[in-house]
Amino acid sequence: MGLYYKNLDEATRKYMLLEFEKGEFYKSERLNENKFEEWKKILHEGLEFHDDDWIAHQLQLKGLLKTHELRRKPNGGMTEVKVPSNAAQMLAEGEFNKFYLRGICSRAIESHDTHVRIYRGKEVASPRIESERKIGTTLEVVALLEELRKDTLIDSVLGLPAGPNSGLTAEIVFE
Repeated sequence: MGLYYKNLDEATRKYMLLEFEKGEFYKSERLNENKFEEWKKILHEGLEFHDDDWIAHQLQLKGLLKTHELRRKPNGGMTEVKVPSNAAQMLAEGEFNKFYLRGICSRAIESHDTHVRIYRGKEVASPRIESERKIGTTLEVVALLEELRKDTLIDSVLGLPAGPNSGLTAEIVFE
């Protein structure tokens, strides 16, 4: 199940699509060769009409993700392993959330709101302490938008260590 986005409405979707047109897409190494353009079409349709669950389902349905990938062995060398079963969901949530955050930042700027507040949009089995500490904190929208436009991973933009998706997103702090 995907994230719950408090400000996901027609206005936010408009800003999400404007941000999509600006570019800066994460190109996952788990995408099958020559599938990036198809991935972008699915992402665009998901941003316009659907959600991250729909995007994940489309990734699986159309077979856009590899079934295996190479991973480093602890003592050197490489081994081939199965791509995690939740890879489509992780990619869909991460990218939908990134464009949602870019959209609410753009929307906030236009309406002269200056901050977004972090909340947990999805319950996770083992929340990291670092992500728990971020809940309820606010971020300045101009700086956040600039980071989101250049960085590819949400957790690093939110100041979280690398790891599985945190389930964090944000909402506009209407002033």
